[in-house]
Amino acid sequence: MRAIPKTILGDLADWDLPSLEGRICDLIEELKPKRIRLTVDEITFGDLLEGLLYDRVREIGATAANEAIFGWLEGHADGCPELCTAFPDLRDPDAPEPLTLVYSVGAQDGSRAELNRIDLECELLDAVASIDSASERRDTAARLASRLRAVADKLQQQAAGPDLG
Repeated sequence: MRAIPKTILGDLADWDLPSLEGRICDLIEELKPKRIRLTVDEITFGDLLEGLLYDRVREIGATAANEAIFGWLEGHADGCPELCTAFPDLRDPDAPEPLTLVYSVGAQDGSRAELNRIDLECELLDAVASIDSASERRDTAARLASRLRAVADKLQQQAAGPDLG
């Protein structure tokens, strides 16, 4: 029996995400009535541009990224994406990597397109090893180990408890 994938993001098609074209039009409409007097002073010009455009350009960039991600997900899911996670090898006692985590996109017909597959153990070890500061690496490893021990304790309780299913 395979584990049912958990949906972590659903109804993406119903989200009211701003469009890139809409964001650019908003910026143009905001700038139209402004009279901009420029001096040759580089500092004043830089301050003016930053004040007018900086936050808006970041907003436009974020919107473009959202549209790209949404389009990519739609391409994998018949136009109605749901981002899902699953541990496909969790119930297989012979699986070499039982903590393999799969990210997939579900389509309306129930099919799933796998996007990425990671070994959770390796990813956690790599994440801790990538921390430059030795003391921060030790602190992070200790916090992570403590949390994983708490999860392991809960799993042990479930393994020892009565079968509720």
